[in-house]
Amino acid sequence: NRMQCIHILTSEEELCQEKIAKLIGRIHKANLKTKAEQSMRKMLALREKIRRKENDLTEIRRQLEICTPRTREQGWATELEANSVQMRDQLTALKQTLLFDVAAEVQHNDEVLERQVHEIVALSATRNAVSDWKDQEYEERRHLSYQDDLNQRRKEKRMI
Repeated sequence: NRMQCIHILTSEEELCQEKIAKLIGRIHKANLKTKAEQSMRKMLALREKIRRKENDLTEIRRQLEICTPRTREQGWATELEANSVQMRDQLTALKQTLLFDVAAEVQHNDEVLERQVHEIVALSATRNAVSDWKDQEYEERRHLSYQDDLNQRRKEKRMI
């Protein structure tokens, strides 16, 4: 009966190990980590581009503030205002792309990867628990076997 229990626990442990190997293989095959890293790099690059454009817009506004009447007559201020409007429109488009496309992609890739890793961790915990139970069963079997051997020897000594 104990050996049957040990065999069942061993099978359960092997099943958990196979599932873990399959999940790890699925992560590697789907390149989940690479996709998550690429989308994060894409998001960081877009944030940097937005930061540079915001700095450019600040510089355009600064130049508008220091325009002299002569540069206004020459149309420089009008050109700067047009550039400012164009820059704001570009910034709005970039921020929308960041929020609704790139950030959503990053979040999705992270969630998928995190879900897979969580499943692997849960299976590992199950495998470890089953392994501990199996070790306890082996220990109890050894102890009982030792006790049976002692009892058998005592019986043999009494018969002599």
